[in-house]
Amino acid sequence: MEISEKIKLFFETNRLSNSEIGEEYGATKQSIGNYINGRREIPIDFLVWLKKKFPEIDYNKLFSEDNSNEIIFNENNPSKELILKEIDSILSKYIK
Repeated sequence: MEISEKIKLFFETNRLSNSEIGEEYGATKQSIGNYINGRREIPIDFLVWLKKKFPEIDYNKLFSEDNSNEIIFNENNPSKELILKEIDSILSKYIK
């Protein structure tokens, strides 16, 4: 599933219109529609804004190439980065 498709599904699931997103982000509803329908590349500043506006989005899931459409961080399923930090913390106790 493409990044744009995942974002589109997130907006639909949360009942957010292109107009609402455009108003908050500072773009037209047509621009937002173009981003989430894959007609235009999604700007980096939009992705940064998206993360600030919706901190529950897990970017590891958003950018993964699997077919999962779930992009919300789930505490029961920690991200790879969190797991690596925990492993590093444990190893640092035993390796000097």
